[in-house]
Amino acid sequence: MKIFNWDEIINNSSDFFTEGTGISVGSYDGLHVGHQQILNALKDGCSENHLQTGIFTFTRPLAGVKNPVSYFGDISSLNQRLELLEAAGIDFVILAEFTEDFAKLSGIEFFSLLKDKINLKLICEGVDFRCGYKGSTDMKEISDFANKEGIEAIFVEPVVANISDNKEVRVSSSIIRQLLAEGNKSKAEELLGRNIK
Repeated sequence: MKIFNWDEIINNSSDFFTEGTGISVGSYDGLHVGHQQILNALKDGCSENHLQTGIFTFTRPLAGVKNPVSYFGDISSLNQRLELLEAAGIDFVILAEFTEDFAKLSGIEFFSLLKDKINLKLICEGVDFRCGYKGSTDMKEISDFANKEGIEAIFVEPVVANISDNKEVRVSSSIIRQLLAEGNKSKAEELLGRNIK
């Protein structure tokens, strides 16, 4: 798996992306069963279209950057996330720092940069994915952009799980952090789809 820095992508071109890419954007902390469903859809779409499979992620999960006071801590270190992505069969990862300048990008500006810099041909996200300045770009705007630019957009339904008293929730890194903080390691491992070391 090849690892690129966002600044490197913005300032240089690479033959690595010549054949075209499919990408999913997110913190991917823990790489839980919901993430795995998105990765499977991404890999299937890229395989059908002969594209390099990529993940755009951040050096720190965004929840910890944006809400440090109420944040329970990372589920996995950056190295662990990269190892899990490589084991999942991802071809490349773009790593970015969530800086003030990055936070000011609109979602469409961001995806336009990816189209220009990495020959973006496929986007795969969860249906509730939002990005761009203050999370203002949603599935509809991404779909409209993709249609206009000839990019395939795949949106994956969330995975739901029963966590207690028949209470179903969308599997998320936040729920898993909360379970770990409460000492419920076995349920957290169930939502991760693997044992925590």
